[in-house]
Amino acid sequence: MKLFFDANALFSASNVRSNFFAFLAYLSQKRITLVSSSYAIAEAQRNLERKKPEWLGGFARVQKMIVIVPESQLSLPTDLAAKDQPILAAAIYAKCDYLLTGDKRGFGHLYGKMVGSVKIVSYKMLLTELDKKKL
Repeated sequence: MKLFFDANALFSASNVRSNFFAFLAYLSQKRITLVSSSYAIAEAQRNLERKKPEWLGGFARVQKMIVIVPESQLSLPTDLAAKDQPILAAAIYAKCDYLLTGDKRGFGHLYGKMVGSVKIVSYKMLLTELDKKKL
């Protein structure tokens, strides 16, 4: 299984004292490939530097747990904002099963839906999906 992290998910996972960081570490030990893109990494980095610079050490640890895939210029059959299209395009290009995002404003209308081979999920939805798979 491949799980793509958008910038929002990377940001949240960078708090090493959070349950989400522990969950990410757990997932990295399972048969799940954790994936993101340089575009998402750069956005998360900018947001962390501006909002939570004390989490940058955690962000470095998160980056060691994920595979960074190249950007893609796929044409998408959705009405995503221009800034969100590279995220979904990279997840599709990398053949991920899920795109994890807490960005309700950008991706909320796609929660639970398949775009190409990728299912867009929130944190809670991901837990439900993984529970179904007995991970």
